[in-house]
Amino acid sequence: MEGELKTRWGDDGARSMRVRYVRDGVIALSCTSSVWAQEVKIHEQEILAAIMKKMGPKVPIERIRFIV
Repeated sequence: MEGELKTRWGDDGARSMRVRYVRDGVIALSCTSSVWAQEVKIHEQEILAAIMKKMGPKVPIERIRFIV
């Protein structure tokens, strides 16, 4: 996930967001601001598709939860 964030938003995005946990199909992502959370929310389906493509069905992720 963090690699996907860095690919999309560069070093600024990578420093501003961290994966806190993955549980029950949910990725908990902490963001330094609501602006970053909104940016990820806008692209959530694309990000999830990229993660599923890399990880396959062994780690089924359904949504991203934000912690600001």
